[in-house]
Amino acid sequence: MFLASKALVRAIRDDVAAGGGGGVSDGMRRLAAEGLARTFDIGDRFWLDVDDSVAHGHAEKLCA
Repeated sequence: MFLASKALVRAIRDDVAAGGGGGVSDGMRRLAAEGLARTFDIGDRFWLDVDDSVAHGHAEKLCA
């Protein structure tokens, strides 16, 4: 889960301008490099990265 501000949009645009892929992960890496991103340890709680239709289908099956 991301709590994003306009800084993430800027970081993604900067990544694209620099020839990068312009994905959310690319933007988050840029923010982290600037000390502007934080992480939170969720311990042993369930986590599934849903970033495409295949993962979405998998998540629906797991959470049904």
